Amino acid sequence: MPQTKWLIASAMSGAGGLYLIDTTQATASRIFPAAGAERFDRKEYGACPGPLAATQAVTHGLYPQTWPALGSHALRGTSRRP
Repeated sequence: MPQTKWLIASAMSGAGGLYLIDTTQATASRIFPAAGAERFDRKEYGACPGPLAATQAVTHGLYPQTWPALGSHALRGTSRRP
């Protein structure tokens, strides 16, 4: 994430998921899938069939979004469903 020690990485194969990497300590933690990690917005993504199951969390791209005026952030990911 810009101007922080944090890096968010994804996996394109294997167990998949998202990982939070502390670049100063050289440590990584799996942050998704995790209990309570998902907040699926049906209004925004009405055409989407639903959130990924843990076994489908193999991402193919990440896009961080920031809305400074709102003090809000989002991390969007893409995935291919079988």
